[in-house]
Amino acid sequence: DLGRMKTFTQDVSATYKLPFDKLPLTDWVSGDVRYAVGYNWTAGSLGQNDDSGDFFGHTIQNRRDRGLTGKIDMVKLYNKVTFLKNVNQPTRKRSKDDEEQSGPNLGKTFLRMMMSLRSINVTYNIRETTSLAGFTQEPFLLGMDSSWSAPGWEFILGEQDPEIRRRAARNGWITRSQSLTTPFMQTYTNDLSIRANIEPTADFKIQLDAQRTNNASFQEIFRYDTLDGVSGYKSLTPARKGSYNLSFNTIKTSFDKKGNNNSSEAFDDFTSYIGVVQGRQNAMENANNGVYDQLSQDVLIPAFIAAYTGQSGTEVSLTPFPKIPLPGWRIDYNGLSKIPALAEVFSSITLSHGYRSAYNVNDYNFNIQEYSNNPDNSFGVTLDNNVLNYPRATVPNDSNKLQPIYIISQVTIAEQFAPLLGINIRTKNNITTRLEYKKDRSLSLNMSNAQVTETSSNDFTMDLGLTKDEFKLPFKVKGRTISLDNAITMRVSMTLRDSETIQRKIDGESKITNGNTNFQLRPSMTYKLNKSLDLTMYFERSVNEPKISSFKTATTAFGTQLRFSLAQ
Repeated sequence: DLGRMKTFTQDVSATYKLPFDKLPLTDWVSGDVRYAVGYNWTAGSLGQNDDSGDFFGHTIQNRRDRGLTGKIDMVKLYNKVTFLKNVNQPTRKRSKDDEEQSGPNLGKTFLRMMMSLRSINVTYNIRETTSLAGFTQEPFLLGMDSSWSAPGWEFILGEQDPEIRRRAARNGWITRSQSLTTPFMQTYTNDLSIRANIEPTADFKIQLDAQRTNNASFQEIFRYDTLDGVSGYKSLTPARKGSYNLSFNTIKTSFDKKGNNNSSEAFDDFTSYIGVVQGRQNAMENANNGVYDQLSQDVLIPAFIAAYTGQSGTEVSLTPFPKIPLPGWRIDYNGLSKIPALAEVFSSITLSHGYRSAYNVNDYNFNIQEYSNNPDNSFGVTLDNNVLNYPRATVPNDSNKLQPIYIISQVTIAEQFAPLLGINIRTKNNITTRLEYKKDRSLSLNMSNAQVTETSSNDFTMDLGLTKDEFKLPFKVKGRTISLDNAITMRVSMTLRDSETIQRKIDGESKITNGNTNFQLRPSMTYKLNKSLDLTMYFERSVNEPKISSFKTATTAFGTQLRFSLAQ
């Protein structure tokens, strides 16, 4: 019979292009909707049974992907008006005399700036999977068994109902082995991405990016058991966990200066907001008359968010899962090279600035100990509940302190100016210069000790290059002088980086726990001997000076490289 079946995989997908382009009023909008499902059956190990002789069973898994991709083309919308279309069309190049006579068209420039928003792109995806171990049936056609009942068309077509495990148990589709340890598992991932392109002028471009990612998973051991003298299929050791990330904005505290004894104004705000947030939480009605402890995560996290985003402790949202992603940006301007005085010397001048910040809940877990057996708890462990609808605590401990439904061990904020300011210059005689000043900061709030770890760095980079197409290099071969007339490239790169890590305590002093100042200098010269052979001479110097007790170190490297390229 050609052997036994080991795997069965089935995928179905469909993409529908939304018909906005069919209508003249909406042809500036485009979008695609995607729906894809998959089913996989994996055979269990042949001849491996538990001590009672029960077969461990096979494993089935399905997936469901739903996505929406859309674009709003604002230029198409603007161009529906004739005089705006003329503004958007590139102007015919004129001589300098014509430009001087006509002068700038202020009306056209104003209209062009009013149409700065050029496009918006949106992507939204939901990906889900369900995996069930111990399945005893085998696929016949289209993933269904020979009776056309198991595992059911709903599961084959991507349904994510957690009741599949109990339905399978009722129908006798799951092994009765009490040694089954492969868990029943469900995963959920939700991604949102928004990008907008803004161009006040053809030389001035701004890109805004906002993102959010929500990951969650649920698993439990679902098997036949005889615990407590009662036989049947039972849910054992259920667990719910996940992570959360979204683009953020903490620019109001980005330039918070370090004060005496490593103090920080933002951290001082954090400590003062703890009592404010605690009061707000306890002023709300709570079940069983419990109260929030000062060091509860439901108090610390909102106070942390308020302090480092520049909000007030009386206005900040009380959820540790902010819903709305705030955009970062990238700005590029290259219009300086069009100024006549500069155009005579420079072929291009580009100014750059970028900012992004992200808020992360690195890991959260459902509070099984407090909520799984609570008769008043209506909040289930499975993925039916989204953490964006963060529930209020309802169960107090022995000290009457309310326990959160989700346990969060750490939240972080990662911020980058990449760069804070960057300048790229190219002259008419092929001299290139790049200057960049970068600044980044990472803030971690640990719930175990209510401490904030702040890591910051400041980088300054200078890169200078010169390319000369015809550089004569004479050398002697067997007493005869040979002169090459090929291209030479000389570069000098210098980097200065200052970084430090400060541990901040609510009831204690702030200390520098790590950090250093690093300086790097890297000059090099490359001469093209011929089309395939390059000669490079380089020198590298790095000096590192720690900020805590340690030795200053320096490394030096230099040498020559001869590189032969086989590419034509």
